[in-house]
Amino acid sequence: MIVAQGMVVGFLLALPVGPIGLICIRHTLKSGSKSGSMVGIGAALADFVYAALSSIFFHSLIPVLTRYQKILQFVGGMVLTLLAHREYILYRHMHFDSNEIHQESAVTLIREVFVLTLSNPMTILGFMGVFSGFQINPLLLSDYLLLCMGVFLGSLLWWLCLTGVVTYAKEQLSSNWLVRFCQLSSLMLGCAGLALSAMSLIP
Repeated sequence: MIVAQGMVVGFLLALPVGPIGLICIRHTLKSGSKSGSMVGIGAALADFVYAALSSIFFHSLIPVLTRYQKILQFVGGMVLTLLAHREYILYRHMHFDSNEIHQESAVTLIREVFVLTLSNPMTILGFMGVFSGFQINPLLLSDYLLLCMGVFLGSLLWWLCLTGVVTYAKEQLSSNWLVRFCQLSSLMLGCAGLALSAMSLIP
């Protein structure tokens, strides 16, 4: 039962297609379903960590996150902006039917997405809100582990679903359309990063 609750929480919190969703879509279009799945694993691992922190240190983490929220938000936004710029330049010279597509190693891709997901302090606040709303109160250490494992599985399930949908769409579209879509998603990602950093500067 606790695993099922965790899966529901993980799936729901991963559902909004934000910056990480755009990264997953772009990597799936660029390098295939395996690359998109690696993005999902990185995001799901970060959700696992935040689920563990929010369930175990529910009350003590709130003031810490509040204190450093602006710094984390600014850094995360700048990283997203730089990543978007790098990807946009790459897509200008890319053809999806060629062999010049750059394949990042699985470990590198998982690590980058893991760090990017952790840089968003709103994720842990979302977990806290959902845990309290669902009235999930694990009592034993084994319950905490099962809950966090459920969150990981639920989050990963969403990312695999998204990857599958994008992979199917990729097979129906021309390479020129895919390049334009990836350039557009890079611009959207860059705008999201700049917006995050700008919002962190507002008192």
